[in-house]
Amino acid sequence: MPPMILLKGKRMKPELADDIPPGSVCRMTEKGSMTTKCFVDWLHHFGSYKSPGRCVLMFEGAKSHLDYDIVEAADQYDIVLYCIPSNTTHELQPLDKPVFRSFEYHWDQQVMLYWHNHGYRTLTH
Repeated sequence: MPPMILLKGKRMKPELADDIPPGSVCRMTEKGSMTTKCFVDWLHHFGSYKSPGRCVLMFEGAKSHLDYDIVEAADQYDIVLYCIPSNTTHELQPLDKPVFRSFEYHWDQQVMLYWHNHGYRTLTH
């Protein structure tokens, strides 16, 4: 499944989509973090790629993740939502730190390589 990328800003520059994997989705949010609308968009994106049948999605219960539109979108794709209490993922998911640390390192390396090959471009207007 191609990723959904959240960026901080108001308007996305078209060239940001030049080198992302086909089928990827980019969304801009004021703080660069998940919003209810982005979560619903992601559920539609995920639902179009998931295998037929029911699946369980575990997610943190942040305020932006608790909305009727989210439940409705999940139902549309036969996704059962399982909400983990907010601010407990560090206790419930001990692999997050090493996994995300590795991801962030490799992401930073790719960004630096891109800038080296294409010249520095800002991410938003």
